[in-house]
Amino acid sequence: MKNLKTHLQNFSGNKKLLVIYPHPDDETMASGGILVMAKKFGWKTVVVTLTHGGAGQVYTNLKGKSLKETRAQELNRAVNHLHVDELVLGDFDDGKLRQTSSLWQSWVKKLIDQHNPGIVVTYDHSGVTGHPDHISLSLAILKIIKESKSKVKLFWNTFPKDSLATRYVHDGVRDLTTEPTYVLDLDFLTVFSKWRAAKAHKSQYLGKSLPVPLLLSFMFLHKEWYHEADFSKKYSHRFVEFKI
Repeated sequence: MKNLKTHLQNFSGNKKLLVIYPHPDDETMASGGILVMAKKFGWKTVVVTLTHGGAGQVYTNLKGKSLKETRAQELNRAVNHLHVDELVLGDFDDGKLRQTSSLWQSWVKKLIDQHNPGIVVTYDHSGVTGHPDHISLSLAILKIIKESKSKVKLFWNTFPKDSLATRYVHDGVRDLTTEPTYVLDLDFLTVFSKWRAAKAHKSQYLGKSLPVPLLLSFMFLHKEWYHEADFSKKYSHRFVEFKI
């Protein structure tokens, strides 16, 4: 695997990183490390989140606020911990991106065209968790960048096909995960920033985790893996039964 830190340092194109995910907390858990590291190497970082995560489960007292309002506030706190330059938050229907693609695809395309990033990051075609929103967005972004014929690189967050994939990737899509072509080793300060961002998403399952075990987990892994999409290749995908 190639060293992603070296790639970020020596990148000769437009040093703008556009990280696009469906839900608040995806940006942190999947790509918090690359956001922090890219910023250290002089990149402008932008996070795009398509939904407010209104269909998510609730693990804390919302204190009279709606889940959408709460998660939007949590997302703002998280990206501050990740030192993100810009956050773009959409309000498309959580859990329904597959059925409403005509409503959001042009919005995503416009953002990619507007920012003209050097690298776009999202989930691979497995969606990792098998969530249909993850898969739908991955398919759309590949199509948008491929048809644009631009020099934008597309990186998919993924896991090596070993015990990590067994632990983190949904059984029904595990065979579709792409092999990483890049690995990013995270230093302690980057891990700490990612942990603080994760803890900002208190309404979600992360809010149930004790801070120290979560930090130790991040320190133990201290890596993120990415696959650079090959626009000449056809990637398989599959929608599986998934409880939103």
